[in-house]
Amino acid sequence: MKNKSLFLDFDETEDVSVVLVRLKREQPFHELFFKINRLNSFKFFRKNDLEIEDYFGYYNFPIFEAFDRHTQVTFRIIINHSYDFRRKEKPIEGLFDLLEEEKYFIHPGINLILFSKEGNCDFSVINLPKELVSSVEEYKLSSEEKLYEIILNYDE
Repeated sequence: MKNKSLFLDFDETEDVSVVLVRLKREQPFHELFFKINRLNSFKFFRKNDLEIEDYFGYYNFPIFEAFDRHTQVTFRIIINHSYDFRRKEKPIEGLFDLLEEEKYFIHPGINLILFSKEGNCDFSVINLPKELVSSVEEYKLSSEEKLYEIILNYDE
């Protein structure tokens, strides 16, 4: 799978607003988005996964997208936990003992990252299932953060 890029209409130094969602319990993607889609007039569907490369291998992160016709905004949700890891090469035994086969963009307690390619917008139009969501908080990504660059360069 190839890397994807999305070019957002942001000034290079402008902070990007995202929404961080913590779930009360782990939920399979299909069940979570089935419940989210039942609550909204717009429907999220799975896009091409975001593939991140580092020194040791490739990590895949699911991305879901929906377009709200009322606000004319496209919303994206990144799952904060990688679900697949492929090593670049077979490591020499003991050499890569500290290798992480799981990656997170932000703290592991965060489950979902909501953002929009339109920049700063009103995320409150997205209804999330109250029985599953523990907390929702807005977060400003600065241009120094890795996720900022990933969001700016993701394209379907």
